[in-house]
Order: sequence, then structure tokens, then C-alpha cells
Amino acid sequence: MRLKETIVYLIIQTLLFWAIKVSDYYANNVTYASVRFLFIVVNAIFATKLFIDASEKIVWNTDLLLLGLWTTVVADFFLVFLPNISPSLDSISTLVGFSFFVIVQTIYAFYLGMPRNNFIIRLIAILSFWTLLIVTDKFTISLAIGAINMVMLTINVITAWRRWNQEHSTDKFLFALAITSFLICDYSIVLKAVTINVSHEIFRFLVWVAYAPAQILIVLTYKIKKWKGSSVI
Repeated sequence: MRLKETIVYLIIQTLLFWAIKVSDYYANNVTYASVRFLFIVVNAIFATKLFIDASEKIVWNTDLLLLGLWTTVVADFFLVFLPNISPSLDSISTLVGFSFFVIVQTIYAFYLGMPRNNFIIRLIAILSFWTLLIVTDKFTISLAIGAINMVMLTINVITAWRRWNQEHSTDKFLFALAITSFLICDYSIVLKAVTINVSHEIFRFLVWVAYAPAQILIVLTYKIKKWKGSSVI
């Protein structure tokens, strides 16, 4: 992958990021949703070009990252784009979007490696959260899916940094940063929903400040893995 193409990609995504931040405050919901969705699609398209141009076409573990990026496109279509185009579909669309984000984190869990003990810890944590929701009479499908997502994401963060600690490689460091940024994004979404005034605005700002770099870091990780010996740019 030529240096020029990567720089063009980073410039496009930087411009789209600032378009997202501006449209968040000054544009209507449809424009805001469209720009956010475009950012995610461009990310997946660039990663696909990396796949097409690579000498080794399919490398199962590495190409899970590409699968994760395209699954993210589907998730954001339902979670970000469709509810703003068709508000009447908001509830079901949001539920489907969250479900696809669980699939995204599951894909990244397999990318990191999920041995038996890791799987068991995830399962116990999910069942514990579900039990808590049932006991407190707060169990809903959306909260149950949210619990799966947060468990998968949190353990992915821990696992990613452990992998980097075992091997201080650039791709492992970038991926650990990406997953950590996802975690910051998700917690910012939750905190944005339960805060007001200045705190609300801070978490509102942090959502895409964390999410956009996370997506770019996944692509750069994929570039290094797919193009062995390649630099970040």
C-alpha cells in the first residue's frame, strides 16, 4: 500500500471527523447521521482495498479485522443512519444495531484469541449481569444485549493489553489503543444519557472523539498485519 494512498485516507477521515463534530451542533439529524455513516463506510472501503492489493488474499486471523469493520458498517447503519432517516423504526433499528455491535466485539475477541478460560470468564460475567437484571426486575432485551456488549468489550480491552505486554509489537499496541477507545466511547454514551449541562456536553463531545480514532486504529492495525513489514502509514 503506497504511502500516498494512506495519507489520502487519513486526510479524508480527518475532514469527515471535523464534519461530524460541526454537524453535531449545527446540522439536522439526517445530515449528522449521514456524515457519521460515511466515515464508517470509507473506513471499511479502505481496508477492503488493503485486502485486494495484498499478496496473500486470505489470512483467517488477520482478515477478522476486515470482517469486524464491515460488521461495524452494518451496526452503524441500524444504530446511526436508519433511525434518523426513518424515526418510526428507531426502537427496532437500535436493538438490531446493538446486536451487531455484540457481533463486532465477538469477532475482535476471536482475533485476540479466546481460549477456554477466557470464554468461561466472559460467560460467567454475562450470566451474572443478567441475573442482576432479573433480580432487580430491570431485565429487558436491550439491557441484556448491552450487558453482553460491555462484558465482551471490557474483556477485549484487558486481553488486548495483555497481548501487547507479551509482545511489544506495533500492531498489538494500535489494536489495544483502538479497543480502549471503543470502551471510552461506550461509557461516554452511557454517561451522556444520565448527565446534564456541562457534564452532558463533555460526554457528548467524547463519543466520536474516541470512536473515530478507534476505527482508524483498527484499519492501521489491519494494514500492518496484512502488509507484513509495513509501517503504520
